[in-house]
Amino acid sequence: MTPLESELGWAAGIIDGEGSIQLIRTMQRGGGKGRSRLTLYECFSIRLSVGNTNMSLLQRFAQIIPGGAIYIHSGQTKGHPNKKPAWQWIATGPSAAAACSMLKPYIFSKSAQCVLLLQVAPLIHPVGRDGRQRFKANPHRAGLRQMWKEMARLNRRGARPVSDRPEVAMPITTTPQMDLSL
Repeated sequence: MTPLESELGWAAGIIDGEGSIQLIRTMQRGGGKGRSRLTLYECFSIRLSVGNTNMSLLQRFAQIIPGGAIYIHSGQTKGHPNKKPAWQWIATGPSAAAACSMLKPYIFSKSAQCVLLLQVAPLIHPVGRDGRQRFKANPHRAGLRQMWKEMARLNRRGARPVSDRPEVAMPITTTPQMDLSL
């Protein structure tokens, strides 16, 4: 069943407010036939996630956006007995790209990250079950590294000027000042 436009708008709002769009870089040790286990390979993966303490919110999100799974993120611990349990909906690899593609027209504050994720997705060669490259040299490694740095910049905490988000920049209109002097 295809989600309604209003459901996609709701899901995009959840991503904007509670979600994360990531390009993850890891270093994997080599191995296998003819490869040294000491060789390190730079690997990239994409991930879309939403964290929340309201499980029903994440279940509703998962009904609208297929391809992800809900995991327990944290909960009560010995040192924090009053801590609420938290869950996370996570999609990786092609599932993350498909979800981002569905939500792209509706995402506002994370639109630059969504666009970048969709540019990166075809450059990643998934080999493992989790969508990460496994011991495979990627000819796009230098470009992926630059995109990873750009995603890190976009995901930095704190306010960003609108100029960092040109695709969503809105014209600012000013009203003429009234002369209130007597």
